[in-house]
This record gives sequence, structure tokens and C-alpha cells, in this order.
Amino acid sequence: MTNLFHSKYTACNVTAVTILLMGVVRDSLYMKAMQGQPALPAMHLPAVGYAIVAIGSLFVLSSFWRLGWYCTFMGDYYGIHLDQRVDSFPFSVLDNPMYWGTTINFVGVAFTMGSPAGLLLCVLIAVCYKILLRLEEPFTAEIYRNRGLAHKKV
Repeated sequence: MTNLFHSKYTACNVTAVTILLMGVVRDSLYMKAMQGQPALPAMHLPAVGYAIVAIGSLFVLSSFWRLGWYCTFMGDYYGIHLDQRVDSFPFSVLDNPMYWGTTINFVGVAFTMGSPAGLLLCVLIAVCYKILLRLEEPFTAEIYRNRGLAHKKV
């Protein structure tokens, strides 16, 4: 994509917009699936759900703050890197806090709506993220391992 757009930043921005739009589609399908299924009154716990969403949002938003726009949206695939791997909060609490924070948000929404189907979909989301991370983590680790070696050679 960098060659197509003649700029790694433009290519990353296009990727970011694509990811955001796909997220809107994912979220609307998630809501539609929950609304089409019966609620479980014992699980309808809005206060618990909102608290869970607050925790998930803390992880997502603080991850974004630490990584910035480009590194949040796959900048490493375009050669856009931070000087070193982030290891402060929220990364000091969770590996991949953006993915797991998003998953936590979906759990919270399931509780606000009392939706067993929503919880089941959360499991599917977690499995998808786990598969994605098996592909992404080695790539990211290699980038910062190589950057560390390059800095030592200087």
C-alpha cells in the first residue's frame, strides 16, 4: 500500500480508516445480534456492565494515548515505529490492552443488555483476537529486537 499511495503515512491512514469503518460494522452487527436474542433478566446488570465498559475503555484509550495514531493503526507494518516498545501503563498491566480492552467493552455491553448471546459473541471476539495476536506479536517483537540491536551497534 505504501507504493500505491507513495507515502507510508497515507497508507497507514487508509488502513486506520478501514479498521475504524470495519469496527463500526462489527459493533453494529454485535448490537443487532444481541437485540435479536432474548435477554436474561438475571444477567441484566446495567451498573455492572457500565463499570466493565469503563475498565475496558480505560485500557483502549490509554493504549491509544501511549501508541499514538500511527502505531495504534498498524504503523509498524509501514515502517512507522516508536523508539522503543511501550511497557508503561496500560501495557504494564496487560499485553495488548487495546484488543483485550475492546473485548472487555463487549462483555460490559452484554451485561448492560442482559444478553447471553452477547457473552457468547465475546468468546468469539476473544478467539479472533488471540489468532490475530499469534500473527502480530512475533512481528512486533522482531521489530523491537532488531531496533535494539541497531541501537547497540551505534
